[in-house]
Amino acid sequence: MKKHIVWTVVSVVLGTVSAISQFSVTVGTTGMADDNVSNSYERGSDRVTLFNLKPSYELNSDATSTQFWYDGSFAFYSNFADRTFQYHSVGITHTRTFGDEDAGTMEFSGDYATRRNRESFTLFDHTTFGLAAAAGYYFTEKFAGAVRYAFHSMTFAQLGDFDYREHVISLKQSLQLFPTTTIIFHNEVGIKNYSRSIGTDSALLTQGGSMSGKLQRTVQLISSLRIGQSLGEMTGVSLSAGYRYNFQQSARYLASEYGTLSEDELFNDHYGYEGLRGGVLLTQLLPSDITLRLRFDHEQRDYALLAAYDLAGLQTATMRQDAHSVYSAVVEKKWSNFPLTLMLSYEYIKNVSNDAYYKYTNNVFSVGLTVPF
Repeated sequence: MKKHIVWTVVSVVLGTVSAISQFSVTVGTTGMADDNVSNSYERGSDRVTLFNLKPSYELNSDATSTQFWYDGSFAFYSNFADRTFQYHSVGITHTRTFGDEDAGTMEFSGDYATRRNRESFTLFDHTTFGLAAAAGYYFTEKFAGAVRYAFHSMTFAQLGDFDYREHVISLKQSLQLFPTTTIIFHNEVGIKNYSRSIGTDSALLTQGGSMSGKLQRTVQLISSLRIGQSLGEMTGVSLSAGYRYNFQQSARYLASEYGTLSEDELFNDHYGYEGLRGGVLLTQLLPSDITLRLRFDHEQRDYALLAAYDLAGLQTATMRQDAHSVYSAVVEKKWSNFPLTLMLSYEYIKNVSNDAYYKYTNNVFSVGLTVPF
């Protein structure tokens, strides 16, 4: 049977017959040691413990699958306890195959999530809601295509002026050039619209797009190319390159007692920058059901609406520019006679910036254990 492209996320259960139901629960815990949890020159090490619970209920028939799920996590910080937070999400995903030999796949899904922080960080409390529809089809044995639309909204408990709605349309094509070589093209257009206009009495400042008092938007294009190459039965390598470009850009800033804070500083907003990115991933299958993954990713981040400053607060450039690199190694071990997965990982993160505050490095060690029931 042909492989299928399965994407994520809108909702509504279509009636099926001869369905088989299945209930499952996955429990996981991860311990992490990070020598720079603030991701800045200030550094600050911490030990973070993450607990995760994901029960799901699935209904399957010959051509359909419907899954109801809950995903909850709790992250506890040892040294910076105020950063501790909890995250809860619920969702439903409906998948249906169609065409000769089930060559096509449609998926509809939806989810709702909320994040709650401790008192010092309640500024980051928010809820999200998402809907999506996707379809993929194998036109030939070697060529497949997929299209996806997703709607995403984010609502902040205390910063309503930052609430936004996002629409994303993406196209993906996969071509098998040779039995061991596959090329994947991916293009995505995202439109981020703020939900509120800004009045003259707002604590926000605006830049780019429309003037203050008007709704603002950012339109971003992400294009990428990935080449997957098999180097034998046990080894594979993947090379990727892409570019993130903003056709239209706007930003909002929070005027606070700590100075002017941007969305990227507050929420790590990926619409705030553009630039080239690339990466390489090596996957090696080892004896005893062990998988080794070695990865390098690099991204140039140009913040057109952010200036760069030195540590004294003096402006040094009209545009902040970062070069963000991540080196990682992951070892995963599975047991065939017992449903248990053990994960060990190390990440080295280096961010080179013309803004002195964001010139930093991270060393992150993690160990995780996952048990499905």
